[in-house]
Amino acid sequence: MKLNLQILYDNLSKSLSVSLSGIVKQELFLERPRFLTASSKSLQSGCCYVVRAEKLPQRLPANPGAALVCIGNSPYLPYYREHCGVIRIREELDCYSVFNILTEIYDKFDSWDEGLNEILNSAGSLQEMIDCSSSIFENPLFVLDNSFHYLAHWGYLESDMACWEPPLGAAGEQKDLSLMNFGKFLELHELSTQTREPMLLKLLDSTTLNVNLFENGEYCGCLSIDYRRSPHLASHDPLASHLARKLELALERYAPALDSGKNAIRQALMDLLEGMQVDWSRRRLLDTSFPSGEHVCIQIRFPHQSSQLPVPYLCKMLEKDFAGSIVFAFGGHIVGFLEAPSAAGEHLQKTLTPLAGSLDFAVGISSSFSDIYKARLYYLQTCAALENGRLFSPGARYYAFQDYALAELIQNAVGSLPTEMYYPEGLLRLFRHDQSSPVSYIETLRTYLDKNMSISRTAESLYINRSTLLERLTRIKRDLDIDLGDADQRLKLQLLLKASWLNQQLQKRAEAADREPL
Repeated sequence: MKLNLQILYDNLSKSLSVSLSGIVKQELFLERPRFLTASSKSLQSGCCYVVRAEKLPQRLPANPGAALVCIGNSPYLPYYREHCGVIRIREELDCYSVFNILTEIYDKFDSWDEGLNEILNSAGSLQEMIDCSSSIFENPLFVLDNSFHYLAHWGYLESDMACWEPPLGAAGEQKDLSLMNFGKFLELHELSTQTREPMLLKLLDSTTLNVNLFENGEYCGCLSIDYRRSPHLASHDPLASHLARKLELALERYAPALDSGKNAIRQALMDLLEGMQVDWSRRRLLDTSFPSGEHVCIQIRFPHQSSQLPVPYLCKMLEKDFAGSIVFAFGGHIVGFLEAPSAAGEHLQKTLTPLAGSLDFAVGISSSFSDIYKARLYYLQTCAALENGRLFSPGARYYAFQDYALAELIQNAVGSLPTEMYYPEGLLRLFRHDQSSPVSYIETLRTYLDKNMSISRTAESLYINRSTLLERLTRIKRDLDIDLGDADQRLKLQLLLKASWLNQQLQKRAEAADREPL
């Protein structure tokens, strides 16, 4: 196994007084050590040379990928620090002793790599790989899959795991992080599921090194090293990446088969949401396998496309908490079909609230329905609920379609024409009046119609006396020149006034967004 200068330095420093300088690369590219002799013409890239200070040439050509282990100090070292990586050993040792120490280091990592390959070529046990790696990192390790199951772990005592319930299971046994504890996990680890480089994350007294695992370019899990026993070493980063690549191979070769039946139902539902024709086999599957009864469609939408989206985990936990549900990723968001009784608002909010703060999502909820072939229509309800809800109630997280059905209805009714194009001349006169008067005829008319033309209730709502209201209504009716006794005319006015109010709210939101700092 090839190593790098940082790995050699960290291992040498356990028993010797050493210093590291020069060009230090993170890649694992150094071959086993060799002696620098008088016949050496240059320091070659990928080679590690051992030499005593008094035998170090003055200016031997050196490639940036070369490494030099110098025993003692030399006035020529500054030159080599500019051209390659340098480890200086302060003790008085002979070259053979240092060479043997370096060889032992290489032997240690060769043995580790061979052990990983043997496991990979046999059962491919993740637990065995983690056990095999314990002596390399000397700190607790664990592996999660993309649904945030514990797949393997090493080095945790029962007392260590008291804060994670349920505790880690026996080797090979999958355990789920609860929603509450998963929120805690996100706070501690701040996982970025698209990052491919090792991530050293520190929060309070917790330090972890995390390496994401990928399969065919898709996030499939995470390797974490918990530095609760000894400090993080820079050499652990490339070693953790090396272990992660082996784990990826094991996951790819030995991953359990997916539940094909449920996946087929998910695909059929995706086809429905896309507006595609469902073929006979999938239609038969929906008819026979999709739970009967009333359902609601939900959509969990994140504020922006983030790399920190535990989508598989959320889908699985929702299916676990809501019996008979089907939940999957769709269009960059999460869509689910839940049995209506179990998806009552309070239960749904209670289930999702532990993660709401960590992931800042919003949930759109459709009306209940029983015909699964109308799934697309109810999915569009969730889209409308989210779009209108975020405009008119930006502080909320749960948006039921029926709470915003009127706003959606009016916006669709108005169509592509500006709302003002529908105003009768009398209503335009009232708007012009309000532009130059402290008394709003529009607000008075809106309140009067909302109160079913009740004089007493309108006066109470506007905080004016009855005679003042009657006088104002007389002027409004004169300018409006519309028969308010006609139910159709009243309905048209109420719809137009509601559309006007919606436009005002949209304009306020847009102005507020413009004032927000970038």
